[in-house]
Amino acid sequence: MTTDTAGKISLGLERITDFLRYRLPRDPRLGLRVVHVAGTNGKGSVCALISQALISAGYKTGTFNSPHFLEPNDAIRIQGVAIPASDYRDLRVWINDLDAKTASEHGRLSLFEQATAAALWWFAESKVDVAVIEVGMGGLRDATNVFGVSLVQCICAIDEDHVGMIGDTIEEIAQEKAGIIRPGSWVVLGTQGRSAAFHRVRQIAQKLSPARIRKRRGSHAAIAPPTPTTDVDLPLVLAGHYQAANAGIAFYALDVLRTHYGFDLLTDAAIQVGFQNVRWPGRLAWLRLRPAGDGLAHWLLADGAHNEPAAAELRKYVDTALRRFAQQRHILAGTAARTLNEPPPVRWIVGFTRGKDVAAILRQLVCPADVVWAVPFAQPDEMPWITCCDPGDIAHQVSAAFPDTPVTEFVSPIAAVEQLRVEQSADYLTVLCGSLYLVADLYRTLDIRPFDSAPV
Repeated sequence: MTTDTAGKISLGLERITDFLRYRLPRDPRLGLRVVHVAGTNGKGSVCALISQALISAGYKTGTFNSPHFLEPNDAIRIQGVAIPASDYRDLRVWINDLDAKTASEHGRLSLFEQATAAALWWFAESKVDVAVIEVGMGGLRDATNVFGVSLVQCICAIDEDHVGMIGDTIEEIAQEKAGIIRPGSWVVLGTQGRSAAFHRVRQIAQKLSPARIRKRRGSHAAIAPPTPTTDVDLPLVLAGHYQAANAGIAFYALDVLRTHYGFDLLTDAAIQVGFQNVRWPGRLAWLRLRPAGDGLAHWLLADGAHNEPAAAELRKYVDTALRRFAQQRHILAGTAARTLNEPPPVRWIVGFTRGKDVAAILRQLVCPADVVWAVPFAQPDEMPWITCCDPGDIAHQVSAAFPDTPVTEFVSPIAAVEQLRVEQSADYLTVLCGSLYLVADLYRTLDIRPFDSAPV
């Protein structure tokens, strides 16, 4: 993947493949064992679950996610800890200089291709036992799709995202994401809400055997893959009922590793410990805001939901949380302005990447009596193709779609957070969403740095 002078994304493997094969001192792909994960929603959670289970089992595990969260270096982690910022900077300078000196007929590497090369080199030099790699965009022509062989390919839920860049229809998008499938390898296909996506991936893979998932007791998933493995109860500490499907994908991928590739330390107990200790920041995360003065702390929910399917899942979770929130507010206030059958409204703090169908996403979120605060987010490092919607544009779309919904514009997420601290209102449940880049701004504002140390 690269960007042209206009900042548009152009997918392709010629540059990155040439660089890895001919211009580095040695090809970092040689001997690197890889689990490759694609999809529209859930792939980050699946990577986190697989990685933490491998770490808990005693395997030295590298993880590469896209996009990065707070800083570019946190996309590259070993044992859950980001590559040190100084090492990352040195590595990127070396790769950039090498690319400049030995430019090929295919042109210079893009920033994402440089980051991918850095991740693979770091993993190879660190001699990881296995690398869990998340696709950046699509799959077939993504810079991570440079492996002739990978141990397992996981394909999470597919929906219409990046339309026009990786395909114009759900079938074309599914075909692009299925491009990571390797002949004679193992494919784990997650539950698909779009039958056309399932059938296209199945057609490409020719023979799939996706994990069967059934929820049990609301907080566990019982996974019954078509292998000799018996059913296993798995703890789901990542919030959201859809995480059962992600746990199913992760478990089956891990089962393939231990059954067919000699990862014998991946016992059921090790997987359970890994799933129990997993962390994946910025997804249905409850964060505490200190008040501006005396008073109670304000809690808000932050989630990176940035498309219609993710927004629909967020709304389901919020509806569940509202019932609990109403009870808590009743206890704290001593009296209730509404009955327990009438939960409080939601204050939505939203920011979006330009090009998103803002109105369609908001229709999944906003209900009568809700309010909307529109904010921008900071320009993400090393991602010049990303620009945020102007809060005024968001406010205009809110007013057009929801004429009775109050909407307020803020100059920054920090300004919105400071307003929350001043208000200390228990009349609303506050949810920040619309972009992972916006969630990252919030984490930086609160000085929360989840990848500076290993999970406990």
